[in-house]
Amino acid sequence: MVWPCHASTSSPQDEQSQSATSSAPDIPESLAGFAWQVSMPDNQFALQEALLIEQLQALRNQIGDFKGFLMVISEGVSAAWMTKLIAENRFNTDALVAIGPYWPHQQFNQQIPTLVRQLSTPLLDIQSDRFNSWSMMTSEKRQIAARQTFKVYYRQRHISGLDTSQPAQYNWLAKEIHGWVRSLGW
Repeated sequence: MVWPCHASTSSPQDEQSQSATSSAPDIPESLAGFAWQVSMPDNQFALQEALLIEQLQALRNQIGDFKGFLMVISEGVSAAWMTKLIAENRFNTDALVAIGPYWPHQQFNQQIPTLVRQLSTPLLDIQSDRFNSWSMMTSEKRQIAARQTFKVYYRQRHISGLDTSQPAQYNWLAKEIHGWVRSLGW
């Protein structure tokens, strides 16, 4: 699905495609079109990063002096962003669960294994044959990167048939995450 980015002169085909996306959830104008573009210009990539950092700072302010461990669970493009921000020490967390991380842009997507290599935070990398091809493209490379850099608290789980759009599978996924957290000694 492509989110319309800009209002411009449109053809009847464009109006049909826009009416097809009108049932899509409302997203801020500033984020429209980022997640599903095949070609993401560098300036849009930087803008999306800045917006996410702003949201994470607001989250940090909200949780304040929270006692205990902070674990981030993210999926898809958000998982790729969190991997990047944590690897670059721009957001601190005690653990990261990345469910099918990807960026829908070849150049950016190929950076994910390098980011995994740079992580010092424990990472549970969940992959499934039901996820999109962008995530599958770097799955093995992420695992190799973690192995090459001796990431003790890295675990990649390939779960056949996992479909995160089905609420019935959340319990199973929660048990997987719980088992990994227990292995960390929490």
